[in-house]
Amino acid sequence: METLQPDVVPVNDSLERQFRSTCDILSRLDRSTANDVEVDLSDAEWFTPAFLTPTSVVCQRDDRLDGESLRLPEDKERYLSQINFPMGSNDPTESHENDLPLCRLNTQSGPASVERVESKIVELLQLALADSIEGGISAIRYPVNELIDNVDQHSRCANGALLVQNYPHKPFVEICVADAGIGILGSYEESGESVDTDEEALRMALNGVSTKSDGVDRGYGIRTTTEMVCDGLEGEILFASGDTAVHKRGDESSEAFQLPTEWPGTVFVARPKRPDKSFNYIDYVG
Repeated sequence: METLQPDVVPVNDSLERQFRSTCDILSRLDRSTANDVEVDLSDAEWFTPAFLTPTSVVCQRDDRLDGESLRLPEDKERYLSQINFPMGSNDPTESHENDLPLCRLNTQSGPASVERVESKIVELLQLALADSIEGGISAIRYPVNELIDNVDQHSRCANGALLVQNYPHKPFVEICVADAGIGILGSYEESGESVDTDEEALRMALNGVSTKSDGVDRGYGIRTTTEMVCDGLEGEILFASGDTAVHKRGDESSEAFQLPTEWPGTVFVARPKRPDKSFNYIDYVG
C-alpha cells in the first residue's frame, strides 16, 4: 500500500488552505499508480466544509478511497463519523445542533432527494439562527438553494456533495458545495460564450454573465450570492473550477490563485456572518 501525505494539511480555518489541501490530495492521487493507497491526514488540526466537501467528491470518484483509506486524527474521528464523512448520504435522516450530515448531490439523486437536503438545511439554520433578526434564515438559505440548484441544473455530475456547518463560537456559518461536473468554463462553452481560461470563466460568473443556453441563469445566482455573502453579510467566498480559484472577503477585491492540479468541476464555499439589524436580504434579490 502506498501512503500519500499531502504537503498542505488543514491546520486552521483558512478557506484557501483548507481547499488547497484537497487539491494536494487530488494531485498525489492522480500521480499515483498504486492499486492500494491511503491518505495520511493525521497531522490535520482543523476541518471545515471547504476541505471536507471537495474531499468527499475525491473519494466518491476514486475507487481506491473510502473511510478506511484515510488516516485521520483520533480526536476528529467522532465528528467525521457523525457527519458521514467521507461518502455522505443521499438521504440525510437527521441533523445535529451545529451541522448537517454530509449530503451527496448528483443528477441521479432525483428532485425528491434534493428537496430532502434543502429541508434539512432549513432545520439546521432555524437552530443556528434562532436568535437572529427576522429574515436571517432567508438570508442564509438563499445562497444554499442557489448552490444546490447549480449542481442540480448545470453540472450533470455523477459526484457531488454539500456540507453546512454552524460555529456557535464564531460569527459565521460555512456552506460548501462541490461537484465533479463540467465546470464553469464548460458551462460557458456549451452556451456559446467565447471564454479562454478558467479564471476568465470564474470572473464572468462572479460578474453575472449568463449561461442561458438551457434557460437558467447560473451566472446571476453566483453573482447575487457573492454580493449577499461578501457585501451584505461581511463574509467571504471561495469559488474554484479547473486550474483556478478566486477568493473574496468582504468588500475587498477578489484574488485569483492557481491550483496545484485541475479541479474536475466546481467548488463554491460561502462563509456568511450572521445578519445584523441593518441587513435586508431583499436588497440583493429584488
